[in-house]
Amino acid sequence: MTNANQGQGINMQDKLKSMNRLYSGAKDKAPGVVDGSYTLQLQSCKLDQSKSSGNLMVVRDHYVVEGEFAGEVLRDYIVLSDDRGMYALAQFLRQMGYEAPDNLEDVSAILTELDSNNPVYVGMARRSGDSDIYNVKITEVTQSSAAKASAEPAAADPAAKPASAPAPKQSAAPAAAGVNVGAIVTFDGGEDGTITGTVATLIDAATASVKQNDEAGTVWTVDIADLTIAAAPPPAKAAKKASKPAAADPKLAALKTLGASYGVDELADGQSLEEVVTIMSTYTWNEVEMLPEEVALVKECGIPSIPAPKAPKKAAKK
Repeated sequence: MTNANQGQGINMQDKLKSMNRLYSGAKDKAPGVVDGSYTLQLQSCKLDQSKSSGNLMVVRDHYVVEGEFAGEVLRDYIVLSDDRGMYALAQFLRQMGYEAPDNLEDVSAILTELDSNNPVYVGMARRSGDSDIYNVKITEVTQSSAAKASAEPAAADPAAKPASAPAPKQSAAPAAAGVNVGAIVTFDGGEDGTITGTVATLIDAATASVKQNDEAGTVWTVDIADLTIAAAPPPAKAAKKASKPAAADPKLAALKTLGASYGVDELADGQSLEEVVTIMSTYTWNEVEMLPEEVALVKECGIPSIPAPKAPKKAAKK
């Protein structure tokens, strides 16, 4: 009797056929945000404990403010298991405008403030393998913690623009034509005269963060209605066509992503696979705290690691 199985086979083939469009669009492109630089907003920042290793870690959710992936949330971790994680935590707090506390237990209160203030920044995002976990390296803060600003206020300046409230957890469309991220604009800076700068972030539909075109790179919060689009500079002469770069080594890229996710700060662009392996071999890699694909990668590259303990064998019956 084969009728039932044949009928089931026909149904499954029909379903596969109906899913062809989804398959065609997904088979050559991994889901999620591609590696690159993005304007981000800290949507969540909390202390948690790993269920597998028991290590404490800071879990950060970064909201993509604009662009093709606007609305996506990138999650990464700062694992507090060694000196690399502790240093990464202190650097993160300093970037957000805080002093790194002398006592680690004081970090909880700072993380709670950051979770409420939702600062905005530019960060390099790199995906960790095929997982949904990213490593986000903050490169520029455009709107730091409001709590820090109120704790250490600058001298009053009647001409200065007031700081805005934290940006909402959603991408905002510009309220004026031409006012987009990267646009060159001018506005009245009061006693500082006419200010020329570049739109760094659209905080909401009525407000923008503008980075002044000066040596200090002063960041202003300005009403979009007060901005004037500056005349575009003359186009630059066409550069000579660059030679086609060599194909990227996928193993080197994966190894750099792994190193960055674990806080290996010595990694840089232009390093060879051998150089990266040498740098990462100076660190301790504990397989208990690593994903299976990460363990496979370090072994393939010849990087020493501490193997996970094997389960004890059952005693043989006498």
